[in-house]
Amino acid sequence: MRPVAITGGYHTSRLSGGYQGIPRPDLLTRLRTAFQTGRLSLPAAPGLAELESELVAFRTDGHQSSHDDLVFALALSVWLAYEQQKDHLLPVPRLR
Repeated sequence: MRPVAITGGYHTSRLSGGYQGIPRPDLLTRLRTAFQTGRLSLPAAPGLAELESELVAFRTDGHQSSHDDLVFALALSVWLAYEQQKDHLLPVPRLR
C-alpha cells in the first residue's frame, strides 16, 4: 500500500512525504474506460446501492451535491489495477 493524493493536471508525480500524485482526470478516465469496455462490472454486494447512487449523482466538474467517496475508492482501485497490469492491458509491440 502507498499513500496517494488526488491532484489536478495530467501527469502522475512524486510528492513530498512519499505520496504519489494521481491526476483526477486520469482517475476518472480510467474508471469510465473500465466500465465502457466491460472490464469492470458491479456484482450484487452489500453497499452496491450506495455506490450506484454515487455513480449516478457524480459530476466530473467536482461540484458534488452528495458524497463521492465510494466513486473515488473504486477509481483508485481501477487505477492501481491498471498500473499493476498495464503490460497485459496495453502490451508494448516488440521490435523484430
